[in-house]
Amino acid sequence: MKRPELIKTVFWGLMVAALLLLGSLPATAQTCQSWYITAEGTLVIDLGGAFYDSVTFEPTCEVLDKPGEPDKNQRPLSEFLDVQGTYCYADGAGGCQIFVPGIPNMLTFFDASTNRGAVVDYAGLIPGFGTIVTGSVSERPEGGGTGRARILVDLFVERALTWVTLGLVTQEGTVLFGNPMVAINAGAAPSFTDSHMRIDIIRPALGLPMIDLVQIFAEGVANQGLRSLAFEASGTGELRAAFGVADGTKGKAELTIVQLTMSSGSATLPVDNIKLEVVKQRGAK
Repeated sequence: MKRPELIKTVFWGLMVAALLLLGSLPATAQTCQSWYITAEGTLVIDLGGAFYDSVTFEPTCEVLDKPGEPDKNQRPLSEFLDVQGTYCYADGAGGCQIFVPGIPNMLTFFDASTNRGAVVDYAGLIPGFGTIVTGSVSERPEGGGTGRARILVDLFVERALTWVTLGLVTQEGTVLFGNPMVAINAGAAPSFTDSHMRIDIIRPALGLPMIDLVQIFAEGVANQGLRSLAFEASGTGELRAAFGVADGTKGKAELTIVQLTMSSGSATLPVDNIKLEVVKQRGAK
């Protein structure tokens, strides 16, 4: 089977599985769900009526008093996803600088302790891989009479295209795990992780358009910013020879940000750990 056909087959298989999962949910939960497919081919499952508990801030599903009545605190997940990857980072020549060739501008990750960088498609922005995004966006007043809004985003991503490099992610970076998009376009195999990101953002007022995370980090936008971000990703794929093993050895990648609290300076996130290891084959000593 040719690679494009394989990707398409995998994608539709995952979509059917996701829809079967939705069908197995309790009736009250199903009222909180909607799904659609983006132009990039990403399956997005919006938790519709989901909101964050005011005490625990854990996402829950509100039982609606009237069928179809919207949750006043809920905003469509598409509003957040649609603006990710759209921020224009000026290149000084009237155009937009592209951080990593072959993909939209997005936050990348860096672990100073291991000198490793990583790309994880945390918002389903890279087309062609059958990525599934499940999540919710909740907006409420910040409180304290500030007039500002607090945006809480919860994102779960399956099949997020991922690669890890030595040093910061750049066009010339030495790859340790997976393959960058430019190599995949030339026929190399992709590697994936499943990820979970929780984001707490402050905006100047309720109801404003959503903001690209890259803009928050690049500009440190006044009167708004990132209150906190927690992130984790894990998956298996191919280790590269630069990691010190035979090229193509099966490996595992794990990324963790326990709780980040910063809102300016860079589109690269410092992480608690980017861990790579060889996956031992069954029967191997």
